[in-house]
Amino acid sequence: MKGVIGVGSIFRGDDGIGVRLVQELRKREKPQDLKLVNASSEGLKVMHHLKNLDKVIIVDAVKFGGDPGEYIFFSPEEVDSLRKYFSPHELGMLENIRLSKELGEAPEKVIIMGIEPDDTSFNQELSSKLKENFSRLAEELFEKIKEL
Repeated sequence: MKGVIGVGSIFRGDDGIGVRLVQELRKREKPQDLKLVNASSEGLKVMHHLKNLDKVIIVDAVKFGGDPGEYIFFSPEEVDSLRKYFSPHELGMLENIRLSKELGEAPEKVIIMGIEPDDTSFNQELSSKLKENFSRLAEELFEKIKEL
């Protein structure tokens, strides 16, 4: 089974982009073998969702130095070269993936879609830059799902 896990807090503006994109995907017709999960900021609970999936895309806000709304796809193995860009929240997610692998419960393929945020202050709205790019981000994510 394939999965998409949206991570982040909708109470921190753009930090909730992963959760909001999963909410958007729920409105679309999708493959039968696709599980959509909103993990918010659940920490170790994400490991529970990982163990029943063969392939997964994790969507999260990642400050990697791009323009707001820009995104990158990367694997957990590429994290060491990108480590300087990650917050403790993001590193926690990667630690969950590592623990899942050690327990033999990790999906065979993990892809992370990191989206550059603009505003992660306490508010429940996406920034104007992410709102402008929201449809494009949803389409790019949907296309990546097809490639899994």
